[in-house]
Amino acid sequence: MNANNTLKTDFQTPPMEYRPWTRWWWPGGDVELDELLREVRLFADTMFGGAEIQPFSSGINPKTKNDKSSPMYSYDSPEYYEKLVAVIEEAKQQGLQIDLTMGSGWPAGGSFVPREDNVDTLLYGEITISRGVDMPVPPPIMPFPYAIFSDDSILPLLQGREWTRTLSYQPEDAKLVAVVASKIVDNQRSPDPSILTDTMHLDMDSTIDITEHVSNGHLQWTPPSNEEWHIVSIYTMPSGSHLLISAVAEENYVLDPFDTDAIIRYYENWIGKHPELLAHAGETLRALFSDSYEYFAQRMFADDLIEMFKANRGYDVTPFLPAVFQPARDQHFFFFAGLRTAPDFSYGELSQRIIHDYDLTVSDLFFKHWYPASREWIENQNLLFRQQGYNPPLDVMKAAGMTSIPETEGGNERMLKRVASGGHLYERPIISAESFVFLPKGGFALTPQDYKQGIDLLMTSGVNHIIYHGTPYRWDEAGYGEIGWSPFITPYGAINISSNISETDPFWAVQEEVNLYASRLQFLLRKGNPDADVLVYLPVFDSPDDERFVPVVSAVDASGYAWEWVNDDLIAQAEWSDDGLHIGNMIFQGIVLPNIDALPVSTAEKLETLSQAGLP
Repeated sequence: MNANNTLKTDFQTPPMEYRPWTRWWWPGGDVELDELLREVRLFADTMFGGAEIQPFSSGINPKTKNDKSSPMYSYDSPEYYEKLVAVIEEAKQQGLQIDLTMGSGWPAGGSFVPREDNVDTLLYGEITISRGVDMPVPPPIMPFPYAIFSDDSILPLLQGREWTRTLSYQPEDAKLVAVVASKIVDNQRSPDPSILTDTMHLDMDSTIDITEHVSNGHLQWTPPSNEEWHIVSIYTMPSGSHLLISAVAEENYVLDPFDTDAIIRYYENWIGKHPELLAHAGETLRALFSDSYEYFAQRMFADDLIEMFKANRGYDVTPFLPAVFQPARDQHFFFFAGLRTAPDFSYGELSQRIIHDYDLTVSDLFFKHWYPASREWIENQNLLFRQQGYNPPLDVMKAAGMTSIPETEGGNERMLKRVASGGHLYERPIISAESFVFLPKGGFALTPQDYKQGIDLLMTSGVNHIIYHGTPYRWDEAGYGEIGWSPFITPYGAINISSNISETDPFWAVQEEVNLYASRLQFLLRKGNPDADVLVYLPVFDSPDDERFVPVVSAVDASGYAWEWVNDDLIAQAEWSDDGLHIGNMIFQGIVLPNIDALPVSTAEKLETLSQAGLP
C-alpha cells in the first residue's frame, strides 16, 4: 500500500493514538473489577484512545463520605492497586492507554505527604509603637480566609459543602523570616478582621529591616524618631492546604512545588512503590497528570525565595515584604466565596513593582523546582509528565514548554491559545485539553452539534488531543437519580459543570461518531506542523481576555492572519533572517504589541534590535 493510500485509510479510521480520551472518574476505591473491565472494553468499542483515571469523592452522598469505613476510602490500598493493574492489563489488550492523576483530588498531594512537605504560605504579626520596645516578637495573625475554608466555615454558603475543608491553621509550625519597621503614613485598617479591603499606608523611605534586633524570639529596638512606627513580623508556615474533594480518609496535604527533595519523595512514595504499575510504563501506562494549581496558600513562599529574588530582581525584598500581603492573594478559589480583597500594606506606587517582582520570583521557583524535578523523575520511569500549568503567578507559556504534554482547558480561542502557543513555540508536539467543562447550558445539555462546534474550536485553537471532562464510573450506590452518580451534577454539592460522556447521556448512541470526527481532525493536526503568520505579545501575568487585547486580537483574526501568543522568554530567543522571525521550528512575519502598558527592559531592547533588522 502506498503512502497516499495509508494516509487515506488512517484518516477514515484513525489509529488508537489519534482518538480522543476521557477523564474517567472513580468514586475513590469503591469500584468493582468486572464493571471496570466492561467500561474499558466499552471505551475501545466507542473509539476512545485512552482514559485518565481520577479517583475522588466529588458529588458523593455526605452520609457515605462521613463513613470512614466506606469502600470509597479503599483508594490507595493493596486491593485498589490490584484493580488498577487489571484495568491497565485490559487496556493493553484493547489497545488503549492510561494516565494516572497525581493523588486523589488535586493539586498533587496525598496522605503520604507530611505537613513539612506541604506548600508554604507567608503570614505576619504586627504592632504599632512610638518608643523603644523590649517584647516578644508579635506572633502571626490567622488570615481571615482560614475562617472561611475550614471545617467550621463562618460562611453559610460554604457550611457543609464538600469543597469547604481546604485549610488547617497550625501557627506552632510558623518560622520567623524577618521583622521590619516603617513609619505610618495613613492607617485605614479596620479592627474587624473580616474587612478585607482596608490598607495601611507605610513610608517606604523609612523602612528598616530590624531582624538583627531579635534574639530568642524577643525584640529589643528603639525607633529613630518618636513618630508612629509599625512593626511587621513575617513568618512562613506550611499552609495546611488539603487536596480538594479527595477520596482519602486520613489527613492529606498538597505538595510543596518549591522543594525538589519533597517532590522526589512524593513520586517515590506514590508510584515508585508500585513496580507492578511501572512494569507497564511507556506502553499502556502513558503519563502522570497534575491538574491545575488550585492552591490555598495566602501568599506562596519558599526557603530560597528571598535569595532567588535578590539574584533575579537585583534587590533585597526583605524590608518590603509587607507589600506582598493581601488576603488570599494566591488562593485560586477565593472567588468561590464571592469576596474581593486589597493589600494589607502599601508603599504607594512602588508597591505594584514589588508585588510584580514577587510574582515573577514565584514563577521562577516553579521552573527551578517543580518542573525539572517532576519531568526528570517521571521521564526516567519511561512515563510522560502531563500538566495543566496555570492559576498561581506563573509564566503559563513557558510552563507549557517545561512539560512532556502541556494541557489547557475549556475556554475561547484566546484562552486556549495561551497554552497551545507555548506548546507550539517550545516544540511540544501534543497539546491536550480538558474539554467541555464549563458549559453555557450546564451539564447534560450538550448535543452532538455542540460537541462538533467545541471540537472545531479546540482544533483551530491549536489543541490536538481532546480529553473529555468526563466519564463517571457506573456506580450502583442508590440516591443519584436515573442518570446515576456524576461528580459535578448530583443532589450532593452539585455545581452544574462538566459534560456526561457516558451511557446515561441521551446521545451516547452517537458518541462513536463524535469520536470519529474528533479522531480525524486530531490525525490531520498531528500529521502536520503548526504554522502562523504573526505573533501577539502577551505580558507574563495578563489574561488573554484582558479588554485591552480583545479588539486587537479580533482585528488580527478579521484580517485573515493566523497568530500565536508569545512571551518574553521566547522573544529573547528569537532571531531575524531574510525569511522572517525564527523561534524554534516556526517562522513569523511580524509581532503585534496589543495595547500593552509596560515591557521588561530586556524585551524592549530585543524588540528594538529585531525591528532595526527588519521585523515589522
